[in-house]
Amino acid sequence: MNKLLQTAIIISLFLFLKAESIKDDPAVFNIKYNEMKTEEINIKRQNHKSRPLTPPELYLTLTPGQDTVFVSFTANQPLAAGWLDTSFCSVYQNWDYWWLNTRLGIDGLDTVYVLVSLYNYSNSNENFHRDVLDYTGNLIHQDPEWNGYQTQPIVKDGAGRNHYIGHPVLGWFDNMDAGVVDDLNYIYTSKADNTGDILFSKLDSIGGVIYDKIPVATGDSAQSWTGDSHIAINSQGEIYIAWSRDLHEIVYSKSADAGSTWSAPVPVADDFAHQVNKPEILISADDCIHFIWQHWDGTHNHLLYKKLYPDGTCSVDTTNLTPEGTVEVWAPEFAVDSDTNIHIVWSPYYQGSNSLYYTLINGKCDKNGFSAADSEITIIQESAFYSNGEQKRYPKIVIDSLDCPHVIFDQGGYGSGLTKAVYHIKKVFIPQGYVIYPDSSVHNLIIDTTGGYTSSFPTPLFGTYFVKVWAWNSAGEVGWDTASIFISGISDNTQKNFFSPSYSISPTISRGKFTFQAALSAPSRIEISIYDCIGRKRMEQYSFNCIQGVNKKTLDLSHLPPGVYFLKFNIQKGSGLKKVLLLD
Repeated sequence: MNKLLQTAIIISLFLFLKAESIKDDPAVFNIKYNEMKTEEINIKRQNHKSRPLTPPELYLTLTPGQDTVFVSFTANQPLAAGWLDTSFCSVYQNWDYWWLNTRLGIDGLDTVYVLVSLYNYSNSNENFHRDVLDYTGNLIHQDPEWNGYQTQPIVKDGAGRNHYIGHPVLGWFDNMDAGVVDDLNYIYTSKADNTGDILFSKLDSIGGVIYDKIPVATGDSAQSWTGDSHIAINSQGEIYIAWSRDLHEIVYSKSADAGSTWSAPVPVADDFAHQVNKPEILISADDCIHFIWQHWDGTHNHLLYKKLYPDGTCSVDTTNLTPEGTVEVWAPEFAVDSDTNIHIVWSPYYQGSNSLYYTLINGKCDKNGFSAADSEITIIQESAFYSNGEQKRYPKIVIDSLDCPHVIFDQGGYGSGLTKAVYHIKKVFIPQGYVIYPDSSVHNLIIDTTGGYTSSFPTPLFGTYFVKVWAWNSAGEVGWDTASIFISGISDNTQKNFFSPSYSISPTISRGKFTFQAALSAPSRIEISIYDCIGRKRMEQYSFNCIQGVNKKTLDLSHLPPGVYFLKFNIQKGSGLKKVLLLD
């Protein structure tokens, strides 16, 4: 082994041991490491000084009972729930436009990207100011002038996946309004140009142009005077583009052949006496299509919602989510979580408001083509989630891998020549958890926080039950613990016992393939993740149900560049072993 490689391994081990001393998730270690890079980042984080600096440690206990396992855990620091403190991103002095044009994205590793278009009345710059945040909202990197990837606002995560940060941008540049990425890393974008036409572009996985601004709808069929469009893609690769036609109709067009051809505009809703505007579209994991938009009824701006089945027929007809009209709605944005709950944020007025609003609805609600009552579909009624004496406008929202909403917003005076800033805020929840049964079915745990953190689950099957719980602190940092319990018996459930497995792990690398053997004294579940030498997750977590005895699993690491990597695995109550991997 040459000296350069030895040095790299020693440095990597030093960094890794430093992360171990923090006793946190490597994603957080990445932030600690980057914090040391520049004084600027420490200045930007000054509003976080009073917050915890490490994630909470949870200590999970499983206790067997008669046909039941009782779950309890403790934490080494106070836990939090609800909207947390804001994080400062960037400030713009004497900004020569009425508001900031922002974009928000999140990649598969929960890195958050905040973009601000640098274009204004006195600056025709087509680039962006980019802030890169960790999953808590702490700033880890800034690009004062960022031109995107192949001129589009696209980022790549540590696993090489494309992620399109798609929200409308001011001006009629080549940059598209909105975008999505399919399973093959192809990028699909749309825009409404300065004539109101709807255009579509397609890029390959490395940014090469396949279709360049081909028309989806033109003339009277388009008429997108609001100058924006919104795009979504389902699991079959079908693409949908939605827009407001002439401020009186919400329509969408669909392509079933990756953008080669498009349907005529399909009506969603209309009001020819008043206005329907600012539509958003998303597709949930079940391929249902969801729309929200603002509706001016002559007196108030309401928040409206509609849901279609995957075949385009109506599941939930137009439903008013703010029927009382006590809260005005302007430019609503939404995102869907893994449980098909839909999170919606907005500011009441185009010029801004002292408060930002949030509501949560049940995206699984099905009315067989009828409208839903607000009380039937709404989980959390519309309410202000952040207020102060400053004007705030145009919030954007994304959801991370733990279903936490991240929101950014523009704060400052409405009008040209005034100072404006961008802030980030995150919502966390009461402790969460799940149990994986011996038949691999997954069941959520309901955590009781009265006087502690407890739950329970039935044990109808013999075998290993794998439990995971997680919770957040006031900084938005997450901690978790895992445990497994083996339930066995002869002929009924009257003689059950449990025990923890002992184990040995032997990893090997060959031609980009990572193989590990796990010798277990009892059935258990193993979680595996791969990190690089500065703590960035380079491969998503894999979970395996393993039998008693020798288990052999192989993962493909051929997409990773040569270097030093770390294997992290959890077996039974968070116990684990980390090894240095050298890929040829």
